[in-house]
Amino acid sequence: MPATLTVHDETTAGDRSDPIVLEFLAEEITVRELIRQRVYQEVQDYNLRIEQSDLDWRGRYAKACREFECGRVLVFHGDCQAERLDDMVELTPSVGVTFLRLVPLAGG
Repeated sequence: MPATLTVHDETTAGDRSDPIVLEFLAEEITVRELIRQRVYQEVQDYNLRIEQSDLDWRGRYAKACREFECGRVLVFHGDCQAERLDDMVELTPSVGVTFLRLVPLAGG
C-alpha cells in the first residue's frame, strides 16, 4: 500500500499554497526523492492542463535540487529541517512537508 505525504509551499511573506498529496511506495525516502516526485508530479499535471506545452521535468528537478543546496528553498518535515539531499523523511500520516521559498530583500 503506498504511503502518502501532504506537501505545502510557503513563503517568508506568509503565503501558503493548497496542499499537494504525493504517493510513495516506501515508508522512508530521501529529500532528493521527495523533490524528484514533487517536481515530476507538478510537471505532469501542468503538461496535461496545457496541451501545447511539454515541460521537461528533469531540468526542473535539477534546478530544484540546486535551489535546495544553495539555501533558497528550505524543506521542513514534521519538526525537522532537512539539511542535505540525502536526509531521510519518514512517511507517516501525521507528518507533512513544507517547502519554504526564501524571498530576497528588495534591492538585495
